[in-house]
Amino acid sequence: MGRGRVYQIKDDKTRAIADYNRAVDVDPDYAAAYIAISSFYHISNPDQAVAAYNKAVSLDPDNARMYYARGCFYLYRYRDWDKAIADYTQALRLDPNFTSVYSWRAEAYAQKNDYDRAIADYDRLISIDPGDGTWYSARGNTYNQKGDYNSAIRDYTTAIRFSPDDASDYESRGLIYYDIGDYDRAIADYTQAIRLYHDPFLPAMAYTFRGDAYAQKKDYDRTITDYTNVINSGFNGMMTTDAYVNRGIAYYNKKDYRRARFVHAPLGTVKSRLFQHSDYQFLGGYRQTAGIFTPMFVLSPMYPLPSISRRPS
Repeated sequence: MGRGRVYQIKDDKTRAIADYNRAVDVDPDYAAAYIAISSFYHISNPDQAVAAYNKAVSLDPDNARMYYARGCFYLYRYRDWDKAIADYTQALRLDPNFTSVYSWRAEAYAQKNDYDRAIADYDRLISIDPGDGTWYSARGNTYNQKGDYNSAIRDYTTAIRFSPDDASDYESRGLIYYDIGDYDRAIADYTQAIRLYHDPFLPAMAYTFRGDAYAQKKDYDRTITDYTNVINSGFNGMMTTDAYVNRGIAYYNKKDYRRARFVHAPLGTVKSRLFQHSDYQFLGGYRQTAGIFTPMFVLSPMYPLPSISRRPS
């Protein structure tokens, strides 16, 4: 087993699984070896993985960590929330001090939309370690999913007090402020998140959200600046496509029709987004730049246009 773990750390999967199988040949009742074997089959053969977990549990039924390991497999690979919860609950019965299991069970409850039970598990974690902002943040996420925005804001604020350099808590709180129409507080939180993010790609989402908030305030110059920051971030995907579209909308709302006229982004993704709105008309033409064809759109002058958004639901 020991050599197998070394091979696994070195990502030598062939030798690692061979050693784990030898361990089972030598001692067919070695539960930990089955746990090790199961880890290799999560993706390639989940049925074989769960069979190995079941064998481990049957060999060592009083070991909380066997149920915990199988519960994590049910949670992340099979997305079987009920089986995951059952295993986590059994792990806690066997070892009430195995407190980290509460966080995994809370996640499974939240996936089932059973927010009250998820919150109860986070309550338990907070009572055990009231100085760990992680659990306030996680509970805040659950309150947010439940639609209890005041409680979510309170928890994010507490999490920020414990971890003032965690950009994600500012961003999460900003999202709620946006949703309840408090755009100034949302902008302040997004601005702080942008300051704290160090990875060059991570601020792109906060710039998107802040651009949305500036658009709601009709501060179109700052809106344009933020969407331009998203475009220039190097982030590829629909968020960048939306930034092009939203920047065009901001130019349009400024009555800068020359800049608003063209949306430069991949045709399929833009069309699928734009034509959910009757205010856009496809010109039927394309512009070729560096061999890439992009659609040309004109924005109807009849109505002020809202930004489209990929804000999390």
